[in-house]
Amino acid sequence: MSNPSAFDSDLFSTVDFQSGQTIQVRPFSIETDLHLLHGWMRLPHIAPFWQLDVPLEEFRRYLNRSLSNPSRRHYMVHVGKVPVSYAMSYRVHEDEIRHHYPYRETDLGGHFVVGPRSFLTVEAIPPIVRAMLRFIFQKENTDRIVVEPDVRNRIIIPALQKSGFYVYSRVQLPHKKACLMLCERQVFLDESHAEEV
Repeated sequence: MSNPSAFDSDLFSTVDFQSGQTIQVRPFSIETDLHLLHGWMRLPHIAPFWQLDVPLEEFRRYLNRSLSNPSRRHYMVHVGKVPVSYAMSYRVHEDEIRHHYPYRETDLGGHFVVGPRSFLTVEAIPPIVRAMLRFIFQKENTDRIVVEPDVRNRIIIPALQKSGFYVYSRVQLPHKKACLMLCERQVFLDESHAEEV
């Protein structure tokens, strides 16, 4: 059983019902997280998909633009005390992805990256994603979350399927061919045996 609790307004903590891991979600901080995330973007398992292997100051400008967008939220995810993932949510109705499926006004989209290579497995990713889903469904007024990983990503797609997402379609986006995947609040809660959030 998952037992989420907010230690304060900026920290969400949950115990994953399958792995037993304690996973925390907190707001991204450019002051403390910039160098770590920049380092992740240069790793060979991340750079081809995110295409942000750029000099530090260029990356800082990219992040500042994203952080200043009021429709986006940025987070870091920890397993225990180890930072393992960066995630960003956005309002679908303001994004190009809305043209590729019958979206709802309250739909949220998401992007995430797993930094440490040791966590980039079909087994290690689902607890991280489930924690983010519980956090978002508790915090945001949404019943559906949308992601669009690159179709070439043979680890992320099956991991998302094990986390509560299903494949809706394949779509051609300006920068990639993507697998459009959806997660419905009630289906997620039913499958994870989680209490209503």
